[in-house]
Amino acid sequence: MNVIGLSQAEQNDIYSIVAGILHLGNVQFIESGNYAQVSENQALEYPAALWQIDATTLGTKLISRIMDGKWGRQTDRIEVTLNVEQALYTRNALAKALYARLFDYLVQRVNSAMVVTAIGHTIGILDIYGFEIFEKNGFEQFCINYVNEKLQQIFIELTLKAEQVRFLKNIFN
Repeated sequence: MNVIGLSQAEQNDIYSIVAGILHLGNVQFIESGNYAQVSENQALEYPAALWQIDATTLGTKLISRIMDGKWGRQTDRIEVTLNVEQALYTRNALAKALYARLFDYLVQRVNSAMVVTAIGHTIGILDIYGFEIFEKNGFEQFCINYVNEKLQQIFIELTLKAEQVRFLKNIFN
């Protein structure tokens, strides 16, 4: 992370965010009536401390949501308590959102660090989207995998051919 210009404080913040996301996965919920309740408040302490927020507030936000109701010109805010399934969804959505924003930030920082003022060398990365795990892979998945492999093979061949032409051109010039 030093290479892309992140300060030690920024690195520590990144570690805190990631560690908090991992600890957030340990937060479990139990059914209390028809509503969710955090099973162990201790599980909230770690992510809350890492993110420097109040553990009670974090717990409340995971098991409830605010709804705005409009009645004519008046807007009422209502706090609705979630059930266990909704609370789990909220916890997972928070983890995904934090991770996605952190990833976007890191990509932006890497891109900023790699800005080249002169013409330089580049490396292209082809990422064929999607990684699927099925109990049984059928013919359709076989075809998808085959096409992906062929696309990668063509990409590599074209890249190597272009490099070979460039290399020969440089030798004879």
